[in-house]
Amino acid sequence: MKNKFNPVIIAVAIPLLAVAFALGSVLYKKSASANSAVFPVDAYVENPASFFGNKYILRAQVDSQLAYKENAGRLLCVRTPDGSRVAVIVPIEVGKNIQAGQKYGFDVEVMQDGSLIARGLEKF
Repeated sequence: MKNKFNPVIIAVAIPLLAVAFALGSVLYKKSASANSAVFPVDAYVENPASFFGNKYILRAQVDSQLAYKENAGRLLCVRTPDGSRVAVIVPIEVGKNIQAGQKYGFDVEVMQDGSLIARGLEKF
């Protein structure tokens, strides 16, 4: 009588499924970031509130931490590649271990008062 259960197939299938899931997660994350436009620094500095509700990708280096509130997050000063500085609010659930000098791609949303809040970030 032939055994219908072949453990080799299971041993190969499980790692392949894990790799496929990981690859799918990475591609999904990149495609979600690709839907946001690049942050228009100069126009934003001129009139921040006019960008209310818009979402952007802000590639910047952390210059300094301006404020920190436990269980809330941080207010960071970041420097863009062209040398401009802007402030970004980073909620605690988005970023916990952020140091000056690190470079990030911030997924930011412009709030009603013109402030920038990070909805996600990725170190580069």
